[in-house]
Amino acid sequence: MDVDAIRRAAAGVADQIHVLERVAAIGHERTVVFTGMGSSYDACYPASTYLAAEGIAAPMHDAAELLHFRLAALGAGDLLVLVSQSGESAETAGVARALRERPAAAPTIVTVTNGTGN
Repeated sequence: MDVDAIRRAAAGVADQIHVLERVAAIGHERTVVFTGMGSSYDACYPASTYLAAEGIAAPMHDAAELLHFRLAALGAGDLLVLVSQSGESAETAGVARALRERPAAAPTIVTVTNGTGN
């Protein structure tokens, strides 16, 4: 276990607490949809499960599946959480791009990456 990495991650979260509080306020009355690829997708499970147990709809969709088959299901009232270690995953970035370019109103998008510059 890399204790220094855990400390850096904790410090990074502490620096972003104001953002997390805003996301919590936005997501409380919306469907919160999680997406990512590989281990980033796997990282969505705890949050999705916790929110569902609290009565908040929080489905997970693989980013490729969402990009190619399920974008129409996302509306302006949803909160989409895009998870990507680098912020550059082709499918995850493609979801954000496709939602920006479509004529219908897009959901609120939150990104979770390994850094604030991603």
